[in-house]
Amino acid sequence: MFRRCIPEEEVEGILFACHSSSYAGHFATYKTVSKVLQAGFWWPTMFKDAHAFISRCDACQRMGNISKRNEMPQNFILEVEVFDVWGIDFMGPSQPLLVTNTF
Repeated sequence: MFRRCIPEEEVEGILFACHSSSYAGHFATYKTVSKVLQAGFWWPTMFKDAHAFISRCDACQRMGNISKRNEMPQNFILEVEVFDVWGIDFMGPSQPLLVTNTF
């Protein structure tokens, strides 16, 4: 696969487009570099430049990492036997059909 080698002057603009723009999502270093590669660009210091760019991103510094401290634990529903749990859906009344049946 061919990638365009980027001069140093264009690096900030490409990193902005792949990290800070409205469709980029402010992802971390590896995801941002992945987007740069998907766009078809390459330069030797991509990871270092992306990491430095993200460390200067005001929105990312304000939000910080996502904390899992207040995350609710998942509880699984255990079913021991078949038909241990039943569910019934109610609906109606519906419009009568051409024949005189109603449901």
